[in-house]
Amino acid sequence: MNKKLQVLLDKISFNKEYYDDFKSSKIDKIVVKEDSNTFDIYISCDTNLRYVVIDSFVNSLNSYVKNKYIYNVFIKPNVMNKNIIEDYYVNILKLLNHNNLYYNMFYNRLVNIDEDYFITVYNKNEESIVKSIMDKISFFYKQFGFDINLKINFDKQTALKIKEEIKNDTVDDEMLLKLSSFDNNKDTTKEKTNTGSNYNHNNNNNYNDGVKKGDYYRKNNLPKDDNPNVLFGRTIKDDNIVKIKDITYEADNVTVCGYVFGITLPTKPGIYSMSLKFSDTTSSIYVRLYLHSEEEYNEYISKIRTGMWLKINGYVKNNTFYNDFVLNARNIEKIDSLEEEVNDLEEEKRVELHTHTMMSQMDGVVDVKDLIKQAVFYGHKAIAITDHNAIQTFPECYKHKDEIKILYGVELSMIDDDLDLVLRYDNSDLLSNTYVVFDFETTGFNAGGADSIIEIGAVKIRNGEILEKYDELINPGRKLPQKIVDVTNITDEMLEGKDNEENAIKRFIEWFGDL
Repeated sequence: MNKKLQVLLDKISFNKEYYDDFKSSKIDKIVVKEDSNTFDIYISCDTNLRYVVIDSFVNSLNSYVKNKYIYNVFIKPNVMNKNIIEDYYVNILKLLNHNNLYYNMFYNRLVNIDEDYFITVYNKNEESIVKSIMDKISFFYKQFGFDINLKINFDKQTALKIKEEIKNDTVDDEMLLKLSSFDNNKDTTKEKTNTGSNYNHNNNNNYNDGVKKGDYYRKNNLPKDDNPNVLFGRTIKDDNIVKIKDITYEADNVTVCGYVFGITLPTKPGIYSMSLKFSDTTSSIYVRLYLHSEEEYNEYISKIRTGMWLKINGYVKNNTFYNDFVLNARNIEKIDSLEEEVNDLEEEKRVELHTHTMMSQMDGVVDVKDLIKQAVFYGHKAIAITDHNAIQTFPECYKHKDEIKILYGVELSMIDDDLDLVLRYDNSDLLSNTYVVFDFETTGFNAGGADSIIEIGAVKIRNGEILEKYDELINPGRKLPQKIVDVTNITDEMLEGKDNEENAIKRFIEWFGDL
């Protein structure tokens, strides 16, 4: 082994088990790129180093410098070792994506025919994905000292055979994964080629849509899964759990674990789908379920509830309605809560005297009911609610007065007391007054922007009784965005011939007067 190389290996506490792999190696040069904190290390050797050796070498370097730099290792062998090409293939797939998603799709698809190497695909969509990463795979091979000719093998015969097996219900789960999008020939890959290579490599990639709507197994009348925890689809065998915070691109065969904190149902009849608001505490994502009939829709509404912990497998796709990535579910399995229960074991319990709820704008995120519930669970005797510039939680707090002592408070900002903040005040009785509760529908979601009102709805209330109602549609003078039509069920046709915003608001002000 080259003496300089041995000094380096000793210094970084390299695994001595791999020293023999470096016995005929030497470092030719090291190129430092200060602008990107990158070190390119060029090593010449008799034959290609095993991937596990290079990986261990880079990890040792990173550990020694506490991950301050990025290391790229370039190998120049005298003789190419063909026996480890397949091992490099599966590891290169992992390098391309830190969640192993390329690996899951294509790990067993490398075929050696004569002197050429082929990646096998079964449909046009897979072909487009492999084309998008072919340059990167070839780059990594060259970086590690392999001069090989890499091509794509479109195995139509096997694809047709698997499709026929699906029809006859004889295909197994592994084959189903291979052909998850056999009939989907739309090219969804829009990735720009980038042959940069380092061990922190992370790319945005599009994947095949997979089974787009509904549960593949129900759709094809395959035997029902007898696992009582399965709520949708089949038992999830994938143990490669992805954190939601790491879902930053379109991907197939993604599995997450978390809990449901909200359920959104369609507002239009005849649409059999539902959206779950889903979190694993690292982040949150929408999960979509596509169903086939009203009967199935009602079945799953009753099965899935807020607060349930679930394991969900499916494909991630950018959803233009949500303007975000959405996980489209193929399989859903009920699991035990992964939330760690924390207890207050102190004999003398504390009293929290400064608690903000979600009513503190930009200064609190927790519902007051959850805060009170947690304080009661801890055995606390009292809790002080002191929202920032708001007392909107007081009615809800009052409902829990028998469970825990509520200390009603507020955190206010100090201002110049010469300013008149309270206008038109009077000494009337709050409980016996008549109140107006109103709601505006608008052309968009930005109240401070260019949006305008399209509907006013209001009621006059006294002593809990509705005295009078007010409702008026308003013509904004422009077409409504489809999102607003979906949310409000108000259409352009309904607004034709209606008055403008200024006149409508004047009538509304006259209606509520000084209430």
